[in-house]
Amino acid sequence: MVKRPKHSYKEIEKLLRNLESQGWRVEMGSKHYLAKCPCGLKHMKSIACTPRSPHYLKNLLGAMRRETCWGEEEQ
Repeated sequence: MVKRPKHSYKEIEKLLRNLESQGWRVEMGSKHYLAKCPCGLKHMKSIACTPRSPHYLKNLLGAMRRETCWGEEEQ
C-alpha cells in the first residue's frame, strides 16, 4: 500500500487518520484528497489540500455526518 502525503493542516490530517482507521481509503489527487467509504462507491468525499474558508473543517465535518456513513470517533 502506498502511503499518502500528510495534510498540511493538523486538524484535517486528524480527520483523514480517523477515516483511515474506520476503513476508508484516502487517495491523493492533484489538488484534493479523495476519501472512499468501505461500503463501496456510494459514499465518496473530496477534501481540499488548501482550504479557502476558515470554516472549511466545520463544514466538512457537517457534510460527512449528513451525507456519509462515517461515524465520528475520538482518538
